[in-house]
Amino acid sequence: MSDDSMQQDQLGLDDDLDAPRPRRRFHLAWLIPVIGMAASAFYLAQSKDDLLYLFQPGTPVDLGQPGSYQLEGAAHGVYAKIRGEVHSEGIPYQDGFSSGKVWPLKGAPVIVKRRDFSAQRGPLEAEGMLQIDDKLRPQYHPVIVAFLKHDQLAPPPLGGHVWVLVDGHTPHGLDATNGWIVLLLVLFGLNTYWFVKPIVRG
Repeated sequence: MSDDSMQQDQLGLDDDLDAPRPRRRFHLAWLIPVIGMAASAFYLAQSKDDLLYLFQPGTPVDLGQPGSYQLEGAAHGVYAKIRGEVHSEGIPYQDGFSSGKVWPLKGAPVIVKRRDFSAQRGPLEAEGMLQIDDKLRPQYHPVIVAFLKHDQLAPPPLGGHVWVLVDGHTPHGLDATNGWIVLLLVLFGLNTYWFVKPIVRG
């Protein structure tokens, strides 16, 4: 091989080395599903109790009736039903976009929460999500104290709890809370699909 050919080959090699390498293009479209997954996961974590409630059995736990309450089966986040007597006017509540009244059941440490402002006295039957006092929002604590002070609510046993039953909120019902959780699950699934699809295709 001649010196001229070697010099040309060397120059060609130098040109290849000096040529700018093409940069990997960052697809902004990949960032959108990541943000969507993160936002959905965050709100699902904030609504963990409501998410788990969707998977409750369709048959409620029976907490009994006046004279034979069975609160041994009470647990936070279960689907429950109860029968009782209301001897109070109830107290209005505002919880985010939800509003209504709460009523204490005579002779039981249970408060019924309804998205309803109509008068309620006498026999009452409620069915829905059961919540423990430790996990209620602070705005409910003065309500519990007021009911106990006026002897409208049975005090819990030593070491026990006051329970709130959200009437009408069933695990498989079509209400705003369940709708919100289902929407978050759908958004999380769709964003995961959009994120994984380009990776699988390579």
